[in-house]
Amino acid sequence: MKQFQLNTAHSNGMNGLYMSKSHSPREYSCQEITYDYENLSNPYHRNNLMTSNIDEFTAHLNGYNGVMLDHIGDVRVNRLTAADNLIAGIQI
Repeated sequence: MKQFQLNTAHSNGMNGLYMSKSHSPREYSCQEITYDYENLSNPYHRNNLMTSNIDEFTAHLNGYNGVMLDHIGDVRVNRLTAADNLIAGIQI
């Protein structure tokens, strides 16, 4: 996932948006990440790491959290609106 924009999650039994298990955005999402020890200036050149953006996400009335992010790479949440989620608006 490179970009996720203008979405809403409400009244879910658990989390509105849940990302986990080492999600690391990269150029070729279906290929694994390898570290090249011989190219220290760009050790991930075989599958470059990227930034993933969650923009303008609204989460309300979810059973646990509006957004739950667990063991992820460079994922940025921009302009989150969260209200009335049982535990928290966002948990990282």
